[in-house]
Amino acid sequence: ATLEDDLFSLAFDGLKKVEGPSKLGDFHYIPILFSESEKVRKEQRLLLEICGLLLSRLQGQMPVYGVIWHGKECKATRVRLNADLRKTERLLRDLKDMFSAESPPKLMLNDHCQVCEFRQRCHEQAVREDSLSLLRGLGEKEVKKYGRKGIFTVTQLGHTFRPRKEKKQKTAKPPKHRHASLQAMAIRDKKVYVFGTPTVPSAPVTIFLDMEGNPDGGYIYLIGMIVAQNDTEKRYSFWANRREEESKIFEQMLEIVEQYDGAQLYCYGQYEIANIKRMRQAASKKRLVDRLLHSLFNVLSPIYSHIYFPTYSNSLKEIGRYLGCTWTEADASGIQSLVWRGKWETTQNEEWKGKLTVYNMEDCLALKKVTEFLVATQNKVNSSSLPQVENGIPCEVTRVEDIERLTNYNTWGDVDFANADFATINKCAYFDYQRQKVYIRNSKKIKRATIKRKGFGKSGLRITKRITVICSKCPFCHSSDLTSGLKRGQTQCQVPLVKKAYD
Repeated sequence: ATLEDDLFSLAFDGLKKVEGPSKLGDFHYIPILFSESEKVRKEQRLLLEICGLLLSRLQGQMPVYGVIWHGKECKATRVRLNADLRKTERLLRDLKDMFSAESPPKLMLNDHCQVCEFRQRCHEQAVREDSLSLLRGLGEKEVKKYGRKGIFTVTQLGHTFRPRKEKKQKTAKPPKHRHASLQAMAIRDKKVYVFGTPTVPSAPVTIFLDMEGNPDGGYIYLIGMIVAQNDTEKRYSFWANRREEESKIFEQMLEIVEQYDGAQLYCYGQYEIANIKRMRQAASKKRLVDRLLHSLFNVLSPIYSHIYFPTYSNSLKEIGRYLGCTWTEADASGIQSLVWRGKWETTQNEEWKGKLTVYNMEDCLALKKVTEFLVATQNKVNSSSLPQVENGIPCEVTRVEDIERLTNYNTWGDVDFANADFATINKCAYFDYQRQKVYIRNSKKIKRATIKRKGFGKSGLRITKRITVICSKCPFCHSSDLTSGLKRGQTQCQVPLVKKAYD
């Protein structure tokens, strides 16, 4: 069925007639949605709620639930629709405002762009506009927040970076991504900025690992490895035709790793680590898997916290291309690999299998390139020179600490402003400061307010212990005959003097 009005035209995948009163009679309809994904995602739930809301305006009855048929096995999942429809109604209002607006909406790149057919055109427009949405670490809320401050471009954001001295923490905290402005400054200056000291383990034998899998099916079908030792390297690819062969290729990979005792393994991101932990349950050599996990290092972690490349994201493709890596297929990506795998499963054509194998090995080579650059940066970060050229690729690297030393200076005397108006503004600001701080204290109210505001009369020290001093002679009657427990004014004197000890 198709529902149309002056604004919307919505084609339902299906409608199911169920019992329940409505404007149509003793029955009403619930929406049905078809999807090829194995799991029901939030986007599909939201689309189902939109279908239910528009359907309720026609039949006068909001459906309680909808049905999604999904996956290769066509499973039917009953999805309860949210009773609070404010989010759905707000989305429809935004669509209405977008339709009635005289100018197109502001361009905003998001996660959906990687599967959109217009992604190249939108990306080119965003580059021309120098849009903040190019930075994949910024969400829509952060972009709007910067917009309220008058920051709309990556170049503007790069000028807002100000080095700050790190506070000394009593407990060590995991490093975090320091500044989006520092990333923007790296793009503006076309430099690699190093904050702190990246730590990348190394060993005589290094293994670079990359896996390709089906996220809906939840299994790995291709494992690529590069084993580097001295000046030689060996490449391995393990292919699984179906899900049941996943454990087989995992065991084949473990046999190769077992040959190199003490080797250091590298991966990019948590995908490989999460899948190895999952496959460990069915592995026969669990101790070997534990040893592999112990030596497996995520290269993305030091990049995220210490290295700022002049790229819009920290993806392996962008950083690898900056360092000179290339991919055979121009549209090579994780999403495209799923398309190639689907075509291979349908046709069993070796061409698609070859594309996947080459793509996976090129990811391993990019991982090797990035890791070698990080190791070179780590080895020279404390020396006077950082790697400026790596294998013929110019890479200008600058420490953030060097920027801090240039901006962290103290001078006395008059400031030589670049504009004379700034001197006038500074003079007026200083006058306001003096007017608030300097006055004649000829009023008791002002004195009381000053004492209350500044805390005059308070020591500000915390009592830490109590000390009791027993006198040998009474300070009042000067008698040395003292008895414990008696108070002043009694026949015999006992005068304990109590002092409060402060820090």
